[in-house]
Amino acid sequence: MTKRIIGLCFIFLLFVGAGGMMGKGFLNQRNQAEILQNDGVVTQGHISNIESFKHTLYTYSYSVSGRVFEGTTTHPGRNYLIRGDIVQVHYLPSNPSFSNVDLVGEIEEDNQGLVFMSIFLGMVFLVFFIVFVAIRQGSTLGAK
Repeated sequence: MTKRIIGLCFIFLLFVGAGGMMGKGFLNQRNQAEILQNDGVVTQGHISNIESFKHTLYTYSYSVSGRVFEGTTTHPGRNYLIRGDIVQVHYLPSNPSFSNVDLVGEIEEDNQGLVFMSIFLGMVFLVFFIVFVAIRQGSTLGAK
């Protein structure tokens, strides 16, 4: 019985860790988007490469003052763009290599779904864990 509880605690910590990593990625994307929205400049670029795994990795290039820069961005799920598509690139004038493409609507929509799903799964697992421990210890949920 003790080994099962330790195993469940370990699984719970894995869920919490995965949720934390997803949340951190979400916050990093949001912070970068805010910085670029407040201080950034918009130019046109194009998609130069696309790699699809669990996430779609877009490589894009753009030109600032005659210099060509490249950047990458990931997007969960399906491909929204194809190679050669023109995209709006936001970059910082003080550091043109700090940039991102304008997938804000798609990214926010997908991130809200991911955050909701991670919170929902965490809550379901927590309820399962509490019920399991309560049943294993022979107590009922309503009794004191």
